[in-house]
Amino acid sequence: MRYFLIAAATIAALAPVRTDLDAAALPVPVAFQDDAPMLDVPAFEDLAPTTDARFGRTWRVEGLFGTGTAALINWKMLGAGQVELCFLSAKHVTDGNGDQFILVNEVLGLEIVRASASFVHPDEDAVVITAVVDADLGALVASTVMPIRWENLALGERVLLDGFGAGERWITEGRASGPRRISCPLFFGDSGSPLQDADGNVVGIVVMRGPANHHGHIVPMAAVREWLRGLGLGPR
Repeated sequence: MRYFLIAAATIAALAPVRTDLDAAALPVPVAFQDDAPMLDVPAFEDLAPTTDARFGRTWRVEGLFGTGTAALINWKMLGAGQVELCFLSAKHVTDGNGDQFILVNEVLGLEIVRASASFVHPDEDAVVITAVVDADLGALVASTVMPIRWENLALGERVLLDGFGAGERWITEGRASGPRRISCPLFFGDSGSPLQDADGNVVGIVVMRGPANHHGHIVPMAAVREWLRGLGLGPR
């Protein structure tokens, strides 16, 4: 098992950021419903590096046949010098992708070589991946825990995605175009990515892309709140 720590000032400096159109340019559907017309927001092509401290905390999930993305949402001390880490991702990232997974945080140079899909949501495309590691590694990994916002996104609200689409780490900016839809461009590997609001709070799990790859679908954190609470991982 290998791990090392890169200075905090370098967090997210390795990833380019893609921006989207200004909110004023977005048309507003008649009703804010899940079947409302999707906002037609094309991807913006300009790329630039970022040192924003909100980014750099996501983890690449590597299985037998493919990759996805996950976010650390909680951790627990188990005693005997061990820590249990709890990551949230999309269920289809782990389905048919092996029994054990490798989790990698590229920015901090951390790797967890044995993780399992421990808890699967009965209805939503959501899974909790867990790993037990020694306390020294656990202390480093715990620095990547992400805050959660349990309220739904507002229509047109700015959203940010820090994922591993198309085999590379990208930070993408977009807008909420429906209760479960976003305007971010998505690629294979982005599944399971934590969707963040402008303050860096996780507001949803990216689960699939739409007809055009600059639209996507999410599971809102509000939809998995009670499930996570039942696992001891949600709000008290």
